[in-house]
Amino acid sequence: MAYLKRQATEAKSRGAKEWIEERTKQRRSYIPPRKPGFRKELKNERKAVASRYHQLLTRHALIAPFLKKQAEENRLGPMLVVRDR
Repeated sequence: MAYLKRQATEAKSRGAKEWIEERTKQRRSYIPPRKPGFRKELKNERKAVASRYHQLLTRHALIAPFLKKQAEENRLGPMLVVRDR
């Protein structure tokens, strides 16, 4: 069953890639990414470390300065206490 799903996914990906190339060969307004996938450096890292790295790259990480600022402004309420180290 997994083999069939993989075959279907690969066929769909090929079709999408061909469609994009056909639609953009007149003018290059959209340039598809060169290599899909994850960074090689993170392949052997723990999942928690890799996910935090991607959160930092996409600016979606909750980091201490942000939490401290929110706590100081009482937006998060009295339950959150952030201490500087």
